[in-house]
Amino acid sequence: MTGQFNTFSQASTAPLHSKPDPKLQTRQSVPATNPEGLDPIEASKQLAAYAAVDQHILPHHRVIGIGSGSTVPYVVERIVQQGHETNESRWFIPTGFQSKELIVKAGLNLGDVDQFPRLDITLDGADEVDADLNAIKGGGACHLREKVLAEAADKFILVADARKDSALLGTNWRAGVPIEVVPFAWAKVMSNIQLMGCPHPG
Repeated sequence: MTGQFNTFSQASTAPLHSKPDPKLQTRQSVPATNPEGLDPIEASKQLAAYAAVDQHILPHHRVIGIGSGSTVPYVVERIVQQGHETNESRWFIPTGFQSKELIVKAGLNLGDVDQFPRLDITLDGADEVDADLNAIKGGGACHLREKVLAEAADKFILVADARKDSALLGTNWRAGVPIEVVPFAWAKVMSNIQLMGCPHPG
């Protein structure tokens, strides 16, 4: 199998709602190979995840956010391959049930953002990423925790295979832009979304 995979990174030095600093953004795309004979899509996910871990999770990193999505199991797999001696003094903070289970089953130290309000790095998946590194996230229903861990991290890495790459958001991801709303604000948020031009949010 040959193809492309991508990792996208943005250092979290400004609020998430502010315009990203182009100097802090990187896009990496390299030819993919498949030495393990995996399904081509799974091979792309694995290669993207392995590259992200190898290039961005450094030996001195001690508090690491683990996101959600289909590339994340390969992220955890590669972290485990860094060895017990490297990982025994690390803490891993999940964005949701999937990543919590992966952390626990891998025998890694499970932490929480209450214990560690500042993270060295967070790695997460994406639903779609455009040419300017804008992204749609949250399709896996962990939107709020994903945003918290992204903002809390000194460095935020999105890991995605080439299927998630597009020139314009909404080209490949057709399920809409995910939002997460507290019950108290539901009616108000729905009204605001309608005023923004979406007649049937939901």
